[in-house]
Amino acid sequence: MNPYYDDFSQLSLTTHIIDQKDDYYAFEATVFYSEKGGMPSDRGWINGQPVLDLKYIGDTLYHQVQASLEDPIQLEVEPKTRWLNTAAQSSFHLLDGFYRQKGLELIAIGTDPDHLWYEVNQKDLSTDLLDECQAFMQAIIRQEIPCEIRYIKGADYPDPAYQHHDTLRIVRFGDVDCQPCATLHVNHTGQIGSYCHLSARNSSRGSKVTLTLNQATEKALETYYQQANHLSQILNAPVDQLDQAVQDLIHKEKASAKVAADLKAQVISYQAQTLAQTKQQVYALSDSESQDLRQLSQALIKFIDQDSLVYHQDSDKLQFALLSPQGRARDLLKTLQSSTPSIKGGGSPQLVSGRMEGQAQSLIDHFQTLIQPEN
Repeated sequence: MNPYYDDFSQLSLTTHIIDQKDDYYAFEATVFYSEKGGMPSDRGWINGQPVLDLKYIGDTLYHQVQASLEDPIQLEVEPKTRWLNTAAQSSFHLLDGFYRQKGLELIAIGTDPDHLWYEVNQKDLSTDLLDECQAFMQAIIRQEIPCEIRYIKGADYPDPAYQHHDTLRIVRFGDVDCQPCATLHVNHTGQIGSYCHLSARNSSRGSKVTLTLNQATEKALETYYQQANHLSQILNAPVDQLDQAVQDLIHKEKASAKVAADLKAQVISYQAQTLAQTKQQVYALSDSESQDLRQLSQALIKFIDQDSLVYHQDSDKLQFALLSPQGRARDLLKTLQSSTPSIKGGGSPQLVSGRMEGQAQSLIDHFQTLIQPEN
């Protein structure tokens, strides 16, 4: 185990190269932490070069940079990322302790600094419980409870799942939580800085709670502030009146949509009357009219007194509607399907819609044969 992980504020170290594999280097010692145990990797520099990657080969951590390295090696961990990742990891320990006292369990965590979350094995977490949890975390931060780290033999640990380890690293935060863990932790809970729940929703296994803490809170606040100001400019409303401005916009949008729908219905009704006046029984729609085939057919049936076919041809695909003021539309469709099984469709006795592969002429010829006795 790396003793430098016992103090997360240890950010620099002078060391020497002990191995190189391709463009990865291993050193006598390192202060860098590579993603493991649910904690993201550190960022930083080696001899002034940005670290590109960290990976374990066996139990040895290897570091990748762009150019070759020579001794002596100066390691520098980027402070902000280290602090935020460590604060998040420690917070999940404390949350473990809180929910354990409630008879619940943390079953998953999300450690992406831009999207921190945890999942609890119970759906519909109450607002009271979430408020209690947040107040608990904020109180723990104010109390500055120290983090105690000790090493014991694996055989001495009560959980059989850990007893095969030669050595276990035990992390304790007072009476709140105590468990084996190899990641970095704050030296005391005050270094978490801040904690706030953002949202909660049911998940497939329980409830998922998103949160912000430490420097992520500053970034989230800045993002939300910029978004609010942007919306304020777009809606021409003060930030504290954005909710009402959005509601007004939605209301206007609905009103505009209703006006547009009413106007469209009037246009389609006029189109239907114009078609009906031709006294045709077969109507071919243009590409622009085809989007309104069903609505136009519904309007057209009010103005005709004979069975009719409305269709639109698109390459080798055909969409159509059969109209029958006398209620024979389903019978017409069934008869057409008997000779052309590929026809699909359905509807009411007065109006059915359908589709088929192929050209319209075969459908038109068959339809005209069916209605011939009426002429």
